[in-house]
Amino acid sequence: MELLIQAVLGRINEEMERLYWNANQKELCSPFFNWGTEYKDDTFEVYAYYWGDDEELERRPNFKYGDFECTWYKHYTRGLNWSFKGRTDINVTASFLNQMLEDCFASMRRYYGEEDE
Repeated sequence: MELLIQAVLGRINEEMERLYWNANQKELCSPFFNWGTEYKDDTFEVYAYYWGDDEELERRPNFKYGDFECTWYKHYTRGLNWSFKGRTDINVTASFLNQMLEDCFASMRRYYGEEDE
């Protein structure tokens, strides 16, 4: 399941980078990597790995979609852990990940001012 979640997060990152480029004509310092950026809209949030001493920021998930949360070390393909509000005993299904992907794409398109295709 870890590889499937990584693939979905990677696809969200690719779409975010594409939309950012179209809106700004420059490359995004992606929050899916270790560059200290963040993205937040009404559907999901992504925060780069945190290096500081603030315990609250240290506990914040790197990716959050509803009750689904992911943490990682430095980037989304390293040390990936996931849960539903702290519960790790709930299985993530392919249909859930597909819905998450669709919802994240739609919200980013609204955020960056592109119409749904």
